[in-house]
Amino acid sequence: MRKTLFISYILLLLILLPTPVFAEIVLDDSFTDTSRVDLSRTTARVDTDNHCVLLPERSLANSLDMLKNSLGYAVASNSGITLYELDDATGTIASNPEFSCPWATDATGVSLRQDNLNIWAISESSVAYYRYNGSGMSNDPALKVSGLNNVLSVTAFKNKDSALVLQADGNLTKITRYDAGGSLNPSLVIEPGISDPVTVSMVNDSPDFRLFTKDTAYYYSYDDAGGTYVEDPAKQISGLSDAVSASGDDIGSAVLANNNAEYYMNNDTGGAARVDVFSPDPVSNPVAVSLKTGTYEQTIIDGDGNVQWWSYDDAAGRMVRDPSMEITGLTLNSGYAHPKAYYSKAMASSMSCNAAYLTVIDDKPAGTSINYYVSSDGGSAYTAIIPGAWTAVPEGAEFVLKAVLDTTDTKITPRIFQVRLECDADFTINGYVDPQPAERGRNVTISAAAVKMTTGEPVTLDTCEVEFPLPAKLDGDPALAPGDTSAIVDMVFNGATGRWEYTFTVPEKTVDNFWPDDGVYQTRIIGFKDGVSKSTDVELQISGNILRRLVIRTINF
Repeated sequence: MRKTLFISYILLLLILLPTPVFAEIVLDDSFTDTSRVDLSRTTARVDTDNHCVLLPERSLANSLDMLKNSLGYAVASNSGITLYELDDATGTIASNPEFSCPWATDATGVSLRQDNLNIWAISESSVAYYRYNGSGMSNDPALKVSGLNNVLSVTAFKNKDSALVLQADGNLTKITRYDAGGSLNPSLVIEPGISDPVTVSMVNDSPDFRLFTKDTAYYYSYDDAGGTYVEDPAKQISGLSDAVSASGDDIGSAVLANNNAEYYMNNDTGGAARVDVFSPDPVSNPVAVSLKTGTYEQTIIDGDGNVQWWSYDDAAGRMVRDPSMEITGLTLNSGYAHPKAYYSKAMASSMSCNAAYLTVIDDKPAGTSINYYVSSDGGSAYTAIIPGAWTAVPEGAEFVLKAVLDTTDTKITPRIFQVRLECDADFTINGYVDPQPAERGRNVTISAAAVKMTTGEPVTLDTCEVEFPLPAKLDGDPALAPGDTSAIVDMVFNGATGRWEYTFTVPEKTVDNFWPDDGVYQTRIIGFKDGVSKSTDVELQISGNILRRLVIRTINF
């Protein structure tokens, strides 16, 4: 009965006493998958094949648009937006300066109002509308909206001064309808919660549109009664593979995916099927495709700025190119989009922490940067953190890591290969032994002080104790004779020194090779604050006996 009560008392003490805590790893990610990445907020690219986070390539999915009522197309490049049309005199394609916008040198996308050739243009951060004024295109500052984020695509209504602009909000779709009057006005916002958006494409002259993502094409019909859009699941096209551009009408869709050009014809019963004979082949490094409404004709532009014109040849029974309608050597506004952000998912710690430590493996070529931030409240507020140093954070237990990647050269990107985030209570224990080495028969003082890990400032502990000697010496040999146990004693705070102290006299040895015979022993100092404990191990070397030194001195005297 007495033994049972003793065990119960020990268990109660273990429950009531704070548990020793060491830095807790709340996040360790080398990006082999995206299970710890918040894809809804991350705008940087997470490359799980090469295990890194980097800047994404600018979207060029909308960098050309075919004319509906004549032979030609508009292209967005670093020379501005140029309209090309068939020159009847030469029988080849030629630029039409009257309907071009040479000032739009940052344009990454273009879409034409087909009945008057007014032009909608986007960059990665803006949308603009350029009207024909009778002698050329006008550049009206009132018809431009800047300061947007992650603009991917624009598609014009074919017969009115309106367009849909696609943005990535984190990794989710955001579509805004803009109407052009005296200025550009957003009149409708659609946020369907769909991830991995690529491009949008109006369907003929209707207000309906298709939203293309990396793996699916969604069809949205305009609901006049509700004044909004409703998805039609029957017209959804699934099974796309890493699409980078697409264009569609009421007959089918041209899609660039996996470095291939594919044509999908709509089925009467819903969905669509790939049609090989209407799929251009071969193509190399395609970045954008445009489908001529009501036909199978397609223009494709590659990463080197070469435009290909594909038409169906009845005799050949397949798509063939028409060199007379092609332009080469354009310079697209390609490169890395920036700045972009990475967010981890919120990771829960087992205790509330007010300090964080970040370890990273990253690559920052000249002209690039990565700034890191940490949140301890699940992502509401962030604190800048420098890898390799403890950083004070508001006390919390829901940690999010954020990184902002940027570059001054759009041809170069920084990369993050691994992140590890640790959290802890913001104090550590420093231990001391005086004198060192100690001698049997002489007093020795073990002392300790707590400081903040983040600043080195003193920390006031609630209590402190020392355990000595630990069961193993520094070299791993047993420290205690069979049947002996370590002593655990309370330390006393010394206001004069600012340390917790325990002083004792090293006893005489009783068994060779065990405490307190000569050797290097270990002590463990444990400090407690606000229910959290921290410890540090300190060496205690025993060498000789003070009485022996006194005897030797007496004999020599």
